Amino acid sequence: MKEIKISKLVALAVSLMLFLNLFAGLSLTSFAASGEPGWIWYPAKDGYTGLNNMTASDASDSSYTTFTVSAADAYVYPGVNAGALPVLGGVDADSNKALVIRYRTSAVGAVGSVLLDTDATLTSVAEFACLNYSTDGEWHELVCDMSSSSGWDGADNQFFRVDALNNLSSGSIDIEYIALFATTDDANTWLDVQSEITPNWSWYPAADGYCATSSMTGVDVGDYTTFTRTGADAYTYPGTAAGDLANSGLGSIDAGTNKYMVIKYSVTADTGAYGCLLYGAAGHSATQNIYYTNDSDWHTDVIDLSDVAAWEGTINWFRFDAFDDNVATAAISLEYIALFATAEDADTWINGGTGSEEDPAPGELTAYHTSVDSVRADGAWSATGHTGSASSCYDLPSAVTVTTDFGFDGWMSPANGIENISIH
Repeated sequence: MKEIKISKLVALAVSLMLFLNLFAGLSLTSFAASGEPGWIWYPAKDGYTGLNNMTASDASDSSYTTFTVSAADAYVYPGVNAGALPVLGGVDADSNKALVIRYRTSAVGAVGSVLLDTDATLTSVAEFACLNYSTDGEWHELVCDMSSSSGWDGADNQFFRVDALNNLSSGSIDIEYIALFATTDDANTWLDVQSEITPNWSWYPAADGYCATSSMTGVDVGDYTTFTRTGADAYTYPGTAAGDLANSGLGSIDAGTNKYMVIKYSVTADTGAYGCLLYGAAGHSATQNIYYTNDSDWHTDVIDLSDVAAWEGTINWFRFDAFDDNVATAAISLEYIALFATAEDADTWINGGTGSEEDPAPGELTAYHTSVDSVRADGAWSATGHTGSASSCYDLPSAVTVTTDFGFDGWMSPANGIENISIH
């Protein structure tokens, strides 16, 4: 999910324009900027179908999919329709001459291929055996130059099949994404940018630890930790030293430089659940609320702290209060909290680093949080306005007419602009 920095007023303008476009029946098309993917498939997020002689299992945080081969001639189709790409969009092989796959496999001697055709009639299928893997069990990005490959053409190919391990009758491969670029230079530039951007501060509780936990339990599950509330005032401290980041193994936070926080989480809780970050130079002097998407799915949210006056200087005291006391039953699976200097760095890292998420669909602006704090509950917009309840919630200025394939979820405040909005 790509998180986009926008001012509150611009956010309102963007959302209104999207409404007008959608209601006017105009199509919204996504154009790849120079150096950006012209097409991309995240199997764990975008789905797959037509599995033949293989099984598939998504990682618990939906960051990649493991495909396991059971017999020869194993393959899979991206998206939800075998031989058609109505959601991902057709493959423009005329404009995109470089293919990139991010993968991990230990299957010795494994190679793979992709097949391309204009549609599912299979009258002119071309196979490209371009996936020559490293099989050391580590993550790799493989760039394939398709510019001189005969048959790699057509502006809207709907048939795109991935024969991930087409020379084996057993073995497995993890795939995070397959992406297409105009040129190999664009592909390599994009990969270089992803590798160069790293958080200036980060906390992975499963790897870095947590301590002095109160009124909640913590259970490490692979790359993330699940914290479950057991009573009032539920919190924990990052690292190994409570209230002392400098000696916690994580280091102090330079809040003057790092204004954008990224959190990757999954929450299952009573309605209205939210959390807090308590922080200060040497003790608790300020609080930042965190408003979750409470649907048991994984989310990666950006919190803009650039307008928070207290978020300055060196922060050495930092506490994670997973849930406020307004709920009784609540659990959060937390993979990381990371800090960046700019929204662009956060966005780049989310979409190409270890926090990789899918791009929003055309017309979708998802889970962007401003620094404005208010207590809210889950709800949904309908043709008559807001349904659900919240202690601080503002309805749409007027009712809107929606169709069955259009939804609007969010929170609007006339005084503070838009917070946590989703248009889809």
